[in-house]
Amino acid sequence: MGKQISPTQFSLACSPGHGIEPSALKLANGSSVTTKTLSSHTCRWPFGNPAESSFHYCGQLPIPGRPYCNAHEQLAVQPNSRTR
Repeated sequence: MGKQISPTQFSLACSPGHGIEPSALKLANGSSVTTKTLSSHTCRWPFGNPAESSFHYCGQLPIPGRPYCNAHEQLAVQPNSRTR
């Protein structure tokens, strides 16, 4: 299993200006990528609370064969620091 990070570390890592997270893609009509507009060509990293109307996804181009863009893949897949 991957390395666990605390909610505080996650919030800091995902907050704008920390250089880790790309900004969410805006579609041609100015809206964000939603569940209805997700495709195999959009990063599926979620932003916000799914119960709120502002909930959306990253939408940047994902790594081929993976669900996330490079920045979010690095957040999602943490190397295990424990040796076996």
